[in-house]
Amino acid sequence: VVTDRLSTLMSLGLLKDGALGQTSGGRAPRHVEFRADAGLILLAVLDHFAIAVGLADLSGRLLAEHHEAIELAVGPEAILERLSTLLAWLLEDQQTPVWGIGVAVPVPVSRPTGHLFMAPALRLQAWHDFPLVEHLAVRFGAPVYLRSNTQMMTMGEFRSGAGTGLSDMLFVKLDRNI
Repeated sequence: VVTDRLSTLMSLGLLKDGALGQTSGGRAPRHVEFRADAGLILLAVLDHFAIAVGLADLSGRLLAEHHEAIELAVGPEAILERLSTLLAWLLEDQQTPVWGIGVAVPVPVSRPTGHLFMAPALRLQAWHDFPLVEHLAVRFGAPVYLRSNTQMMTMGEFRSGAGTGLSDMLFVKLDRNI
């Protein structure tokens, strides 16, 4: 089973042969190394008055980022156009394939459709059932993971921040609303 899984990961380009290990009386073991450079992850954070985009390798290391002011109230079509332009700009000189897109938005997201719930603020009602995920998936040829800003921050802290190594964690975002 291990050999089968390693072969699959090598054929996908996610692993490469490493150095020979210390022998313990037989054939020396061959180490394998994860190839974080085998793919890219596009990142986007949409907030009520700002947009941020980033580019990361498969280990999650941030390679590039950009922030700018924008109002979600201008509507989903305008935001999607700007977001697509910024993400394409991050990929201009890249030869590595995009393996996924993570998008954080300021409102709860319904599962499994990935559509935004009706936002209580009138300025975001145009986003209800807007196919943001579908547009990005088609445009960049990669799966899109859409969650609320709070859910994304929680996962980030749990996996790479203050919650690393913990089995349980409570994350509370202090903002205009809790």
